[in-house]
Amino acid sequence: MRHVLAILALLLCPARSETVWRHDFRHNAAAMHIATDVRITGHARGAGHYTGDGRITFDGHFSPGNSPAIVTIAPQVVFTPSNILTMEIGGLTPGPGTPTDNGYDKLIFTHATAPQVTWGGTLDIVLINGFTPAAGDAFDVFDFNPALDAGTFATITAPALGGGLSWDFSALYSTGTIRVFHGRYQRWAFDELGDIAAPPLGDHDGDGVKNIEEYALALFPVTPGVFAPAASIFAYAEGPRLRLQFWRHIDRDDLTIEVQASPDLATWTTIATSVNSAIFTGPGYISENRAHPLTAPGLVEIRDIQNVPAGARRFLRIKLTLAP
Repeated sequence: MRHVLAILALLLCPARSETVWRHDFRHNAAAMHIATDVRITGHARGAGHYTGDGRITFDGHFSPGNSPAIVTIAPQVVFTPSNILTMEIGGLTPGPGTPTDNGYDKLIFTHATAPQVTWGGTLDIVLINGFTPAAGDAFDVFDFNPALDAGTFATITAPALGGGLSWDFSALYSTGTIRVFHGRYQRWAFDELGDIAAPPLGDHDGDGVKNIEEYALALFPVTPGVFAPAASIFAYAEGPRLRLQFWRHIDRDDLTIEVQASPDLATWTTIATSVNSAIFTGPGYISENRAHPLTAPGLVEIRDIQNVPAGARRFLRIKLTLAP
């Protein structure tokens, strides 16, 4: 009977309490100590830090800093589905910068237990003071333990970047870093070669194959079953013709691939073309496996536009052009 009473007493204990702050506020003073659970439904701003072992639930709008700032948060943090987290970027260094405002916002989460931070709602990236990111720029906006986080942002908004530039958020939940790349080739060079500046005509692994060829023709990293471009004579319905088979990923949206034919290695005629990973067009196009565009390369088959008489010479080549 005593055991049963003890269980009943446990079940009747009050639930964990939470204080709700519904007003907007700006916190710039000494560190704010959070000892219990606090839910903020208003707009929280300011460069002040947060200490304590409680939990902060942002359920409205959080804009760290008064322009760029580094804010450390020791309590557990929850960004709810309705919250908007605004991070300002006005330069290349975290914090206010020198002169003021040429840095970017950064949040440092230090709670020791999981979940240290629960991502959710909208991450809103805002450029300030006329700052324009360049290719290769990186912004370490979050410091946290990726083994202790949970969830993801439902939406990420960021201003459009011109000149072929694009935001990359692929490392957001591992290193807290946002990068800017010029085209998909530069992103591939960073991810696969570890060198964002690897030149397209360079040869990173010294195998005699240029970087642009490895990028365009699924030659690096090596995928089982993928072979280098191979030419052969094949008996089509129209007669024997030279054909070229090669592999490619169809997410290379900054690349034009042309297959060209020649009788003498001097005069070349384009017989098939793909612009920015679109389906090939032209009289030489036969087929392509596009079933797995993001997970595996597909095999392309292009044939010559004329038969190969006995003793004749015919040549096929692949021309690759990166978008400027």
